[in-house]
Amino acid sequence: MEKRSLPNFLIEYLIYYLLIQGFLISVLHFPSMMQYLMDIVVIFLLFYSILFLPRLKALFKIKPINTVFRYVAFFIVLMLLSALLHFVPVFQVLWAVRNNVFYLLFFVFSIMYLRFSDAKRIMNNLMRFQVINVICALFEFFVLHLSGDFCGGMFGIIQGCNGPLNIYLMIISAFMISCYLNKKTSIINTLIILASSLLVATIAELKVFYFEIALIFILQLFLSGETIKGFLIFVFLILGTVITLNIYRMINPIAYKVFSGFDSLFAYGSESEFGYGTIVPRIGFASFINRSFFKGNLWLNLFGFGFGFCEDSRTFELFNSEFATKYASMQYRGISSSMTFLETGYVGLISLIALFIVIFIVVYKLKGVFPNHKHVVSFTLTLSVILLLNIFYNSDIREYVAYLSYFALSVFFVMVKELYIKKELLKRERLRENL
Repeated sequence: MEKRSLPNFLIEYLIYYLLIQGFLISVLHFPSMMQYLMDIVVIFLLFYSILFLPRLKALFKIKPINTVFRYVAFFIVLMLLSALLHFVPVFQVLWAVRNNVFYLLFFVFSIMYLRFSDAKRIMNNLMRFQVINVICALFEFFVLHLSGDFCGGMFGIIQGCNGPLNIYLMIISAFMISCYLNKKTSIINTLIILASSLLVATIAELKVFYFEIALIFILQLFLSGETIKGFLIFVFLILGTVITLNIYRMINPIAYKVFSGFDSLFAYGSESEFGYGTIVPRIGFASFINRSFFKGNLWLNLFGFGFGFCEDSRTFELFNSEFATKYASMQYRGISSSMTFLETGYVGLISLIALFIVIFIVVYKLKGVFPNHKHVVSFTLTLSVILLLNIFYNSDIREYVAYLSYFALSVFFVMVKELYIKKELLKRERLRENL
């Protein structure tokens, strides 16, 4: 068995750590500074990779990985150039790098250092963590009497902890549906994950999860073409949704009204006035920001205030911006689309969206190349769509749970890398035989 490298080990256990660090800090009262342990690991991996640069160069020979890596590099350079052109203070730029670039670097490192066997093991372990997640969620709901934004299962009980929870539930649900439709797991295992996910989503009042699970099912059904297997999932999802929505109505009848019709959904997404003041809405964020901050200025609409200009750090005052001090109550940082548009305008926002489109296109072009791993292909395609849409719902692509999201996206490319290496070894073996 091939010996595991230190980066390989760190990447795997960073993923497990991020699943429980919220619970450790907010429920068991571990030091809050523990949340930055993940950033330290990424910085170490960055310096380690610089020392072993040939390994990264070798990956550029693999066309699909080359395409994605080049776009990631382009995006990072674009963000840094934005900061440079707007003369954004250096510490705010560093904090913006931490909140945006670190996750992309982790995506690159996962592809560089993980083997496909590692990636498969981690994905399987993510399913097993659902047991811990359900226990934590039930404990928070029945013992601590928490729900909604303060009920995050194994992600803790601080406000907004149900955001990372949503990403986790979405990933494991998409993976299990993909595995089932592509004959990689049983219907029982799939239903256990889906039922427990719907239950936890209901307790945490994750309204968006009901729409995500429907979209995941539709995309997976389209990609697999398994109508009979898909029908069983469809029936279960309908029954599960009806049951859990009724539970949701009992827990929070006011929030349940969002599901009463399209008008209610639109009102929820475009609401900009709450009891505690004005906030940036999800729907119509660009026109709101243009009206409130850009004042119709074309340059600002195109390029924003500069990468890092609006950064908000409540832990380290050094990294906090004057803009955040004045406008943090408007919760612009709570939605990735708003934050990106404020700092980098339409150019930055479109570039961020394009990242997931590039990944989707690269994976889709290769969907027929891996007949034994169709579940990985369809899972990655589905995930890229959901994460793209998530940009307009909350800020999870800029939060620590993004490490999990980008790892999940990397699984396909780890598989591509391994196939390429095997082909190269086979070529070399044939050359030796011909000598």
